[in-house]
Amino acid sequence: MRYVNKKLKPSLESKFSDLARSLNKKNKIKYSLGLGEPAFNTPNSVINEAYKAMKLGFTRYSNPLGLKELIDKIKYKSKKENNIYYSGNSVIVTPGAKMALTLALKSILKRGDEVIYFSPCYPSYLPQIILANDSVKPREINLEKKDLSLNFEKLKEKINSKTKAIIINSPHNPSGRMLSFSDFKNLERILKKFPKCFLITDEIYEKLNFSNKKHISAASIRSIKNRTFTINGFSKSFSMTGWRIGYCLANQKLVKKMSLIQQHINTNVPTFTQKAAIHTFKINLKFLKKYNLNLLKNYNFISSEFKNHKNIKVLNSDGGLFCFIDISNLRLKSDKFCYKLLKQYAIAATPGLFFGNQWNNFIRISLAIDNNKFKSAIKKLKKFVNNLKS
Repeated sequence: MRYVNKKLKPSLESKFSDLARSLNKKNKIKYSLGLGEPAFNTPNSVINEAYKAMKLGFTRYSNPLGLKELIDKIKYKSKKENNIYYSGNSVIVTPGAKMALTLALKSILKRGDEVIYFSPCYPSYLPQIILANDSVKPREINLEKKDLSLNFEKLKEKINSKTKAIIINSPHNPSGRMLSFSDFKNLERILKKFPKCFLITDEIYEKLNFSNKKHISAASIRSIKNRTFTINGFSKSFSMTGWRIGYCLANQKLVKKMSLIQQHINTNVPTFTQKAAIHTFKINLKFLKKYNLNLLKNYNFISSEFKNHKNIKVLNSDGGLFCFIDISNLRLKSDKFCYKLLKQYAIAATPGLFFGNQWNNFIRISLAIDNNKFKSAIKKLKKFVNNLKS
């Protein structure tokens, strides 16, 4: 690939995560507000199910699409909870949501195509577009800095006959913002004018929702269902980040193309991991309600601490694990801000620069830690900010 050495760069977020973990092991970080994974462990019953499956012989190949029992569970959940229904082989189980996105892109992109993505965004979106097809032109659209909302006028300007896909994410990383029904209707109106354009929707944070807003899946809208890839997984909802198991729903023609690619890259997701994922559909989700309440308490606390603050603005967050903070009044770039914060107060936060070059005046704060620790960290963050300005 001609872009691998020129345009494909290491993930800054991964580098930062590695640094944070190494400092954590050396007890140099007191408060970790940077990592993008839940604070709770994988439920014990899920771990036990994987062990049981291995002992029973689920250590061999499966169909590249995934185990039928897991596929059926995903289809039932998606129909019941998300109002998504496809006939035939409409689900593919993948090694993580990242691979689902890569397979979706590889299945549709050709030379000369364009892909629209919104910034700030998950840092792997742009590299995955390049990896899928290095002749494709990525087209970046910045979200509105005041509230991280989609600017549909900018989308109308950028979309054209060469646009093959639009990538969206809700709840959104890094801001936690959720797309509304009105947002999806606006997307639907735009997509009607470009019938060859696909919609790829990343819904990995679906169940981490601490707002009163309803999570909406684009594929529930009939007119765009058959050109929508719905990407989801188990990593965030069940704290299975290291298990690497995700999935994609789409019409069976698209899933067939994705399956052909997966056969030659990965063959299938480990069968004992799939058996563990099947078990997640049997778990009482009360623990998630408790965890979402914890996220909400942390979000409310940081919002109240910086309410009407002259130099810090906490943007609205609805779900996911994060909130995004505007530090532009401090006149200090996000990477330097986070370095100073780490060095002086042993608090790890994530520079906005990691999510796009236009976001170096923002930082991302993880809400995924114990309430008492979070309160202590935010009080120290406030002290750090006030000392900076003085």
